[in-house]
Amino acid sequence: MANDALTVNDTPTAVAPTRGRGAPLMYTLGMPIAMLGLYIALLPPVLVAMALKVAEIAPDNQAGVLGLALGVGAFAAMVANPLAGRFSDRTAGRLGMRRPWIIGGTVVGFAGLVVVATTTSTVVLVLAWGVTQIAYNATIAAMTAVLPDHVTRSQRGRVAALLGLSQNLALVGGTFLVQLFSTSATQMIIPGAIGSIVVVLYALVFRDRVLTNRPTSKLGIGQVFGSFVFNPVKHPDLGWAWLTRFLMVAAQYTAVSYLTYFLRDDIGVDPDHVANAVF
Repeated sequence: MANDALTVNDTPTAVAPTRGRGAPLMYTLGMPIAMLGLYIALLPPVLVAMALKVAEIAPDNQAGVLGLALGVGAFAAMVANPLAGRFSDRTAGRLGMRRPWIIGGTVVGFAGLVVVATTTSTVVLVLAWGVTQIAYNATIAAMTAVLPDHVTRSQRGRVAALLGLSQNLALVGGTFLVQLFSTSATQMIIPGAIGSIVVVLYALVFRDRVLTNRPTSKLGIGQVFGSFVFNPVKHPDLGWAWLTRFLMVAAQYTAVSYLTYFLRDDIGVDPDHVANAVF
């Protein structure tokens, strides 16, 4: 998240966090739309296309390879997200603090997605999906930091709710796009291209915060991850919020990760119609 104490350039091209007035639509609506695009690029492989791709290249060990790929990707995302967020807090340059991470993460993430969609090697698939998750989660971290950068405290709850809604809308919108195509490659690449274009367009037009003085203190791994440690006894509201969200997300993705195989193998859905059944 952004550090409100960071020095911000006072030139017209720099934007300090908004204070005392409503944030413009670029942030209250534009940011959720961009996040919707990002999730449309990232979620369809998890929901449908990855399972179908694994079935093509590893028919004898589909569940195992899928679990390995998604597990490696989830671990990569868990590590990359907080690191990218902290690095974006310390990024100085005319492009701004968040824009380089948003654009760079999206471009690299889409490139990784193309590799996942076209490879015939399980090793390459697992590694490429890990890179994809690292890159797109760098984008997510920088996009999330835009919220405290530019949205007033009175509006943050509303905008945060829209950001959460964008993820759920992407589950539906992404699977709708997937079921329009017949191959696992197009089921990944087309939604990925559409979502990535939306994110990059947003990154090119929003007014980013500019850091004029790069922090001189070193940033250690322990410092980054240690800042996420909290005492749930002293902060029970945060503890319950974290636990309930963890359980909700764990339950959701435990179900959807193997939904494609469940519909095909247990329910008897024709493989050519599985994507439509998931939608």
